[in-house]
Amino acid sequence: MPASPINLKNMNLACRMLELGVRPHLVSHVMAFPHNIITDWYVQITGQRPKRGQLRDGAASYVETRRDARRLSIFCAIYQDEKGSETPSVEHLVTSIERFNNLYPRKRIDGTLAWMAVRDIDTGVLTFRFCKSCRLPYLYYLGRERLRTCSFCDSRNGRSF
Repeated sequence: MPASPINLKNMNLACRMLELGVRPHLVSHVMAFPHNIITDWYVQITGQRPKRGQLRDGAASYVETRRDARRLSIFCAIYQDEKGSETPSVEHLVTSIERFNNLYPRKRIDGTLAWMAVRDIDTGVLTFRFCKSCRLPYLYYLGRERLRTCSFCDSRNGRSF
């Protein structure tokens, strides 16, 4: 996602990303804003200091259960739909998070996880495959057991979830 010069639109996007839970150092990096300014905005928006510590390797590392895999597949499908054939942008990320959160208001997606998923989709680390049983696209990643099979059906028993 290419960064743009500081202007009102980019300031609003950066604030929206912080509101949606994207970690300040990622916002600073993507928007090319000074880290101390983004951190100050984060504190003003959330009333808390930013989380410390390293992020996990990628979006797939956050998938622990079949439900996690389904949610991530749904978010990534929303992102793919939003982006279409356009060049990835911060606007696509923000709109996709908002669309997902409107669909699932009680189970909102973490902004940092969403950012990582978008990055992994755009670089080809995560891909979609079609299930031969239920015919739905699901997120695939060889390095994570929960992402090697369809998260929407149990093809061994013929049951749908």
